[in-house]
Amino acid sequence: MERRGVLKHSMELGDRLMRRVRKLDSGCWEWTGTLAGGGYGQIQIGGRSGRRLYTHRVAYELWVGPIGDLHCLHRCDHRQCINPEHLFLGTNADNVADKVSKRRQHRGDVHPLTKLPEDRLSELFELRASGMLHRELSDVFGISKSHVSEILSGNERKCR
Repeated sequence: MERRGVLKHSMELGDRLMRRVRKLDSGCWEWTGTLAGGGYGQIQIGGRSGRRLYTHRVAYELWVGPIGDLHCLHRCDHRQCINPEHLFLGTNADNVADKVSKRRQHRGDVHPLTKLPEDRLSELFELRASGMLHRELSDVFGISKSHVSEILSGNERKCR
């Protein structure tokens, strides 16, 4: 969001934000309005044909300063929080590190892209060691031959 756009709408936008906030004992200012798919607060500016913006980013820009190309992260780890004291800026790498440190990074069987549960991996390795071909393994486990290759080479689960 452009800084001058925020300044132009700052009083009105700040009031709109605060009308949809519930202050929690934790110090969080919980957004009670519309939520985006990821659970972050969302507000529309510029009328019906305007843009939808994340409320925590709007709050940061209004009450702290410009964000630019950085991410706006939550110290409190509460996606609906717009308290500027709970927000800080970081790079994409900072955002990923924050997510991992707070255990919000999917790993193993809970990862939405996992096609073969952890408890079946040893079976796959045993069958391969007994001489079964990748094509046969893919039929047994219901995954592609290339996926079998990725698992057996150790590449498939490095980030999980």
